[in-house]
Amino acid sequence: MEKVKHRPTLFQHGDYHCGNMIVNSGRIGIIDFDKNSAADPYDEFKCFCWNVYANRHFEKGIIDGYFEGRPPKEFFEILALYGAESLPGHITWAMSFGEYEINTAKKVYGSVLEWFDDFNTVIPSWYSD
Repeated sequence: MEKVKHRPTLFQHGDYHCGNMIVNSGRIGIIDFDKNSAADPYDEFKCFCWNVYANRHFEKGIIDGYFEGRPPKEFFEILALYGAESLPGHITWAMSFGEYEINTAKKVYGSVLEWFDDFNTVIPSWYSD
């Protein structure tokens, strides 16, 4: 937790992924700001699973674009922490929406564990492949 103790706090969308992006006249727009908050800017990346499911290169491009190149190892350490932190809440959220969403949450849970090799690594496999 020491790594996130002194991180900055900024406005964030809170659910930034390709499912909340629309294309209109060749321009990308961002929708669904109901989860906006103030948080560590790296926290915005914890919705990575939806982008990875769509196309892992898209998520990698978002990260590399943010850092204007390869991110520092500290980013991945924090991403792993935030990714792990989001899993229990995802399952709890899914329970109020029924079996389909519960199964989706279980899939996400399994994928995150696989991508981070049960958190034996901090750089997810979809980034380093």
